[in-house]
Amino acid sequence: MRTYPYHSRNPDDPDVYHNHNDCPEGEKIPAGQRANGTNDYSQCEQCKDKG
Repeated sequence: MRTYPYHSRNPDDPDVYHNHNDCPEGEKIPAGQRANGTNDYSQCEQCKDKG
């Protein structure tokens, strides 16, 4: 299911955004490290595959 775009604030994480709430990579981001928006990053490949 699509959700508002978010990305990780952790500089060690890939510079991608997620927009599916069931993305395995996005689910690994702790709530305190999530930031709203795309931050001008590319979309995560797994989210892209979901459509």
